Amino acid sequence: MDSTLEMPQVRSRPEPEAVRPPLPVPSLAYVAPPAAAAAPTPPEAVASAVPAPAPPVPALLPTAPPPAAIEPPRRAPTATTIATLGIAGAATAPDRAEIDRVAALYRERPATVRVLAFAAAPTGGGDPLASYHVALDRAQQIAKSLADAGIPANKIQTEAAPSPLAAGKVEIQFAP
Repeated sequence: MDSTLEMPQVRSRPEPEAVRPPLPVPSLAYVAPPAAAAAPTPPEAVASAVPAPAPPVPALLPTAPPPAAIEPPRRAPTATTIATLGIAGAATAPDRAEIDRVAALYRERPATVRVLAFAAAPTGGGDPLASYHVALDRAQQIAKSLADAGIPANKIQTEAAPSPLAAGKVEIQFAP
């Protein structure tokens, strides 16, 4: 009550907007649908000469083929494992015998030969790809032995795959 503040004086203020009446309700004029034009009836002589319309042909619903005609989906052909080698370094005598056996099978039934070497899990602190490089070197060593045994080098594929349980193992597969 004993304040020194004064109420500000407004010099001009806008006038309120005048109230507008609501828009009229739209009305559409009713348009009657066009009357179907009645076909003129032909005279009796002409009407007897006009053939009667053919009865409508019933529509047949498509039917599924019988179950015997449905083919199962085709699966991608899978590779067949021919030999499994456990090579730590150079090929041993039993491994050399397996390589010779694979070469003989190839001569009977030529196919693409896959050499799949399994890599150990990466060790901590080292290069994570080191085990893959070792496995791929092992696969290429077996591929060279297979090429020396008579399998064309362009028919041999080498791969390295992770496997903590099968580390050091090499599979030789025939791919279709």
